[in-house]
Amino acid sequence: MAIKKGRNVGELVKKSSSTRYTDFQKTIHGSFYLEENKEYFLKIAFIKAATLFTYNVNGIRIIPNENQNKQTFGMGYAIYQIEFSNEATYPFYKYWAMTPNYITIQNEYVEFYYNQMTYDKNFGVRQYKGAELTTNFVTIKDGWYGYKVYLTDDYPKNANTTIITQIFNTNRVNTWAGHLHTKQQNLWLSYRSAALDRYETDVDLGKIEWNKWYNVVIYFKVGQNNKGKIKLWLSLNELKEDEPFYETEGINFGFGSWIDDKTLDNTKIEANGKTNQILCKFGLYTWDGGDKIIRFKNLTVLEYNPEGAFDIVNPCKDK
Repeated sequence: MAIKKGRNVGELVKKSSSTRYTDFQKTIHGSFYLEENKEYFLKIAFIKAATLFTYNVNGIRIIPNENQNKQTFGMGYAIYQIEFSNEATYPFYKYWAMTPNYITIQNEYVEFYYNQMTYDKNFGVRQYKGAELTTNFVTIKDGWYGYKVYLTDDYPKNANTTIITQIFNTNRVNTWAGHLHTKQQNLWLSYRSAALDRYETDVDLGKIEWNKWYNVVIYFKVGQNNKGKIKLWLSLNELKEDEPFYETEGINFGFGSWIDDKTLDNTKIEANGKTNQILCKFGLYTWDGGDKIIRFKNLTVLEYNPEGAFDIVNPCKDK
């Protein structure tokens, strides 16, 4: 498509059906700032989701917004988003979930289950340490996560560290650079600049409640020589961008080879075929404390830091 005249703040509108021809939903993406005399390309992917057919899409159009001064998101960002409204997890997929551990979708949320007895019988086997989702999210600079999370009655309150969100650093040693984890009844944030305990910082975020949906947004920026940054929003209520729950900057965060103080070098490593970059994981990474069930919904991850990023990932916002 090409905008030939004027400048528009537009919203992309489409109608789609995932189950039957009469079951249509209207979705709006944007707003986007479109410049005159520039050509824009729209790509739509149809993904089979355990059904005989996928989506019927019609009525795709760009509507100029009445408020031409409205904040816009810009074009060209990479977003991975799911509301768990059907049985498919795409664009997310299972990282680990060995039976009887499971990942299942119901009532517009995804549920993760960990079985302690099975891990005890297969002690040390990574595949039995919980159940996690990931996606094709990759960044060498910064990124955003947003979701709602719920601890059920089947999530022990006396368990030690259980990781529920990972900022995963691939390189010669593939492991986390940062994560959220529960410890007894408190939520903790951990981050580090090397895969060694002495480079790790642990932050107690305080006591959390069970059987309630928490809204979570995380922004992170890797960096050496004190160029890193992490911001966290956490609340049972609406999130406001200017009111983060926790933030820290001027830190060393992430590890591996660097192009500069703010950019990992994602050149392929010959020894293991990996690159220095950040990936994501969500769910349960655990090895003790008993059986556990946790739920997520409105999961969004966003590569880098485009304009309006907080609103894009905010789980309180209609997507």
